[in-house]
Amino acid sequence: MREMTFYADRQAIAPLLRTHNPEDALAAYYALRHSELRTRLVVHRDKRHTPDGFIAVCRTGFDLFQPLAVMRASTADVAAELLQAGLSPARPCQVVVPPSLAPTIEANMNVQASATHLILEAHRSSFTPVINVLVMSSRAPDDTQGMRFIIRAADGTVVAESGTNWRSDEFAEVFVHVELAARGRGLGKSVASACTAYLLDCNLRPLYIVDKNNTESIAIAQALGYTDTGASERAYVGSLRGSHA
Repeated sequence: MREMTFYADRQAIAPLLRTHNPEDALAAYYALRHSELRTRLVVHRDKRHTPDGFIAVCRTGFDLFQPLAVMRASTADVAAELLQAGLSPARPCQVVVPPSLAPTIEANMNVQASATHLILEAHRSSFTPVINVLVMSSRAPDDTQGMRFIIRAADGTVVAESGTNWRSDEFAEVFVHVELAARGRGLGKSVASACTAYLLDCNLRPLYIVDKNNTESIAIAQALGYTDTGASERAYVGSLRGSHA
């Protein structure tokens, strides 16, 4: 019964998301595609019983103790109700929302950290690949996330890695990590290039979601031909106001 209700709720909230728009790509993945076993979905309905907001609280591989929540809401009051219904007062959570919902988050949560994320996208026509024979590929531990692209040091340790945080039928979010001692040598650009090329070959739209203040990471993306979509999101870490978390 829960599976049928969960599926029906997902179908009901789909019109609240522009699934082909980079601005809604992350929320659409977690609200509509993330494993139902690791997702709690709360839907708000208006007087006509039409969905006018939702919050999806998801357990991810990034942090087993801190869930990720995405939300859409027609009004600030709807957003506030969803926060109260969807979040546990005793548990910190990462909440990612459109900038329009930022005031509601700040009014209802004890915010420990916040950031504005830019959303960049790579197109085949603008992509400028980098060839580096040191880049190796391997299947990601979670097979649904495709491949990982890495560079190892002489002792075999991984010093640079790129892959995807999530991927849907249309989009995939690229991540890049370079060990501090290996930075400044173009390794991040090399692994990100290999990952981007792989996604384009899979007919996916690669997205690079990055803190607007992370100029180094933005420079890597732009050097590969990623362009700013003009969309952004607000990301918060915190707990419901009034809790003692």
